Amino acid sequence: MRLLWWPCSRRWTTNRSSCCWSPASGSPIRSRWRRVWPVVPTGRDPSYLVVALTGPVLVGYVDVTVLPFTRARRSGYVVAGVRADHAGRGLGRALMESAIREAGSRGMGRLELTVMEHNHRALGLYLRCGFQVEGLRRAALDVHGRRVSEYYMGLLLD
Repeated sequence: MRLLWWPCSRRWTTNRSSCCWSPASGSPIRSRWRRVWPVVPTGRDPSYLVVALTGPVLVGYVDVTVLPFTRARRSGYVVAGVRADHAGRGLGRALMESAIREAGSRGMGRLELTVMEHNHRALGLYLRCGFQVEGLRRAALDVHGRRVSEYYMGLLLD
């Protein structure tokens, strides 16, 4: 086991024996990156994190957070990121597909996320992964003193 600490109140652990394997299907994730690790939280929190490492360097992640309320336990909120110097190489798609498979294996019925409307690269990725635009949050963010709208997107897994 390797312990990874993130700037949040949760402690995450990873199982080295599952590195480079998709937890849902048991099949290897074939990519140019050395490791795509499904990181499993300790305790009963169903939230999880998938990370991509090149050597010791974190180059991408998908964090799926599940609210602790009974009614919300089958929905996960997705936050994803890939380092700029690794963009456009398929890493985001590999991470997102792994996170979607893991959600299905955990019995989740829905994933949701938001994306700024000017982020065409991320919007295209999410659409290719099966997410659909469900709404527009007008002027939801303040980015460098400018109001920015964001799309609300969802993916039904059932």
